[in-house]
Amino acid sequence: MAGIYWGDSPVEQAKDGGQGELVFRDGELFYKISNYHTMPPFFMSVVSGSDHWMFVSSFGGLTCGRGNPDNALFPYYTDDKIHDACTTTGPQSLFLVEKNDRTYLWKPFDRDVNVYKIERNLYKNAIGNKLVFEEINHDLELVFSYTWSNNEKFGFVKKSTLCNVGSGPLQIDILDGLRNLLPAGVTQALQTGMSTLVDAYKQAEAFPDQSAAVYTMSSTLTDRAEPSEALKATVAWSTGLENAKILLSEDQVSAFCAGETLTSETQKHGKRGAFFVSSSQLLIPGEDKHWYITA
Repeated sequence: MAGIYWGDSPVEQAKDGGQGELVFRDGELFYKISNYHTMPPFFMSVVSGSDHWMFVSSFGGLTCGRGNPDNALFPYYTDDKIHDACTTTGPQSLFLVEKNDRTYLWKPFDRDVNVYKIERNLYKNAIGNKLVFEEINHDLELVFSYTWSNNEKFGFVKKSTLCNVGSGPLQIDILDGLRNLLPAGVTQALQTGMSTLVDAYKQAEAFPDQSAAVYTMSSTLTDRAEPSEALKATVAWSTGLENAKILLSEDQVSAFCAGETLTSETQKHGKRGAFFVSSSQLLIPGEDKHWYITA
């Protein structure tokens, strides 16, 4: 078969995958599926000792919340729609990597054309309360992974880890975050029946000193001629990336991919909520960087 090219780069074909095995990771027993992205999409749950619920697609899309679907952090849909929502809802990570006098754009777990030699592995711990997505980029000599877990005090926790497994230092620009965050008060009925109107009522405000943001409705949805304040909020915050810029929408994602300078966002109105952190890091060989986003 003739090679296929994306510009000047050959398109890399996915390796065979789907093999499973038990492994120890960070001192804990996990079940690992190698190159899971070669399999048809499947659905997973992350359990909690409290009232958290989380359902995750192997494509990366997800829904989660507390108690019931009316308290969802991401829209509560059927599994087929959550598989499809991997490009609009949930985590997104982008990196600009300076290597060999060139700057490379890397989109881990992206479903689009791939020009890197990669491996993608999925891990779930034995008790079922941690789920890890991992991508190994052999060309850039980097490993990126993120872990979903939950915490009674902080809610849902996404831990990200970027590791330099090469022989030289790498300067890396990071853009990492969550998309389509729901403000408090958006019930399942509103999500499915009035999503466009709900978007118009959404507002977000950042607190850069705390690397945090709150997501609210400008008012509750009502047709009565009376004040109806929305008094509850969704909160997202991050720690681990020094001097990080905060983005409240996806408006600057394409600018990041083009290497443009990002501007911190302090307020957004009438848009789907997002929470991104952006930072620049120098990783020496063997070094890894950890950061957290909680919501």
